[in-house]
This record gives sequence, structure tokens and C-alpha cells, in this order.
Amino acid sequence: MFFKRNGYGYFGRLAITAFAVAGMASAQDFTASEAVQASRHSKPKLFQADYGFRTSNNCVRAIPHPPSLVGIDPDTRTLLLPGEVVSQGGGGVMHFFKDGRLTVDATASEVNLSQVVPGAFPQTDGLVGTCRGSYTLSSGNRVALHFNCHVDIPSQGVSFDLGPTNAEGFISENGVAVNLNQTDDLQTVTLKLPNGATLVSERVCVQSFALTRISSNSKGTYSKASTDED
Repeated sequence: MFFKRNGYGYFGRLAITAFAVAGMASAQDFTASEAVQASRHSKPKLFQADYGFRTSNNCVRAIPHPPSLVGIDPDTRTLLLPGEVVSQGGGGVMHFFKDGRLTVDATASEVNLSQVVPGAFPQTDGLVGTCRGSYTLSSGNRVALHFNCHVDIPSQGVSFDLGPTNAEGFISENGVAVNLNQTDDLQTVTLKLPNGATLVSERVCVQSFALTRISSNSKGTYSKASTDED
């Protein structure tokens, strides 16, 4: 693969993991369970809380290529370039805020199921990701979110941007648990090489998320993904 020939280590080993989360929590005296009840009869309220989460996915992605090419057709999801199969898992902490914003701090690992010949390196560990986006709560205990991520791979000296991630699911009656599934399965990875060059890779995935509330934070503490301009 040309990525290896250029000496940056094999893009197939890079974990392109969507770090995703959704959750609801209490804001001041308004608890998550009360908000779930209220959403049945009025405009849903938003929350502030931190949720621990685990996520896993299975993806097919196009080999990295110049931005002028297209690896997966956005309408038909047909591969237009050679691809590879990967399985990823990760977790971390997701921060939800009563103004509708969310941020995520996470780590992940990947196994490249296409790297099965002697001498291959199918596993990549130590991905560090931060994500920023928004969430909504609607009737029927429904949660929806949208976000984009930046991921660093310190051991390889590279980073990439990934998005969008869209997911929908349900929050429990007491606001403690959230379960989600990815809804729009086409994402774009923009890889930034140490020499300043850029490559892209499209991917299609099935992904699920499991969240558990770990704290209610009425003041709110933005994650590393946030900025002063938020």
C-alpha cells in the first residue's frame, strides 16, 4: 500500500474510531428522570451530566487517497477504490450540557481484519480522541446526537479528523442509562501526515454505544474538546 511505501506506517493500522456518546442529566434541581417524564407532555428540557461509555463498531473503509478522488459513492455506498475491514472498540467520558452541546474524551484500539499475512501488524492501540457536537431529547425517551472528532496517534506521529457521527437511541426512565446506534453510516476520515500532506478515506460502519451516568454536574465542566469560544 502506498501509505507504507511513503514511510508513515500503514494507514490500515490506524484506528478510525468514532467516539460517540449521548446522555441526559440533572440541571440544578431538575433530574433526568423528571425530564424524561416532562418530555411526554411539553418541550423536552436538556441536562448537564457526565456519562461513562463503551462503544464498538465494524467498518469497511477505502484505502487512503488524495482528496480529489472518491473512495465510496455517497449515494449507493459502493466501493470505488480498494478497501479493508476493521473492528474497533473504545470508551471514555462524555459531557452533556443544558445548552445542547456535548463533548467527548475517549481512547480506542483497532484490529484490522484485512491484515492476516505473516509480518502484518493488525492491532493499533493508544488512540486519543476528542469530539464536539450537539444533542437533543424528544418524546418517547428518545435521544439524538451529532458530532465530529479529532484523533491523535502519538506512537505514529499522525492525527486525523473523523465525521460526522449521527446516532439515535433511548434514555432510561431514571436517566441512568443510554443506548444508541449509529444512523448515518457514511463518514470521512481526513488524515494529516507528518510532512504536511493530507489524505482522505471514506468508511461505512455499524456502531453501537452504551452509556452509564457517572455524575450529575449542575455547573458543567467542558472537556478538552471545548474552547473558550464555545
